[in-house]
Amino acid sequence: MYASSQAGYAFCMDPAPATRQPTTHIGTRELRANVAAMIRRANNGERLVITVDGKPHAVLGPIENNGAATLDSLYAAGLAVPPRGARRTEAPLPSPLAADVRLGPTLDSIRGGT
Repeated sequence: MYASSQAGYAFCMDPAPATRQPTTHIGTRELRANVAAMIRRANNGERLVITVDGKPHAVLGPIENNGAATLDSLYAAGLAVPPRGARRTEAPLPSPLAADVRLGPTLDSIRGGT
């Protein structure tokens, strides 16, 4: 979960305080003007959401241990939308299959035979 502050920062509201990372929104013009400084900030653990016309388009941040993006980071960047409604937590049960049925009589009845 992310919450915004009036200073333009969004903070990760994870239950573990050690994983909180500030997120700053920056425009492409500011990024081009200060690329080296932005990379240093990302290297120090800050996530920078890069915006084009005020809309998030990319995230610059530290490399995570597994290299994979998390759903929370994708939601924060506007690259994913949380699901609406209840999420299914288990796979649907398979439909029962009849293993002892001969197809010949069934096909004959479908084809109009006796």
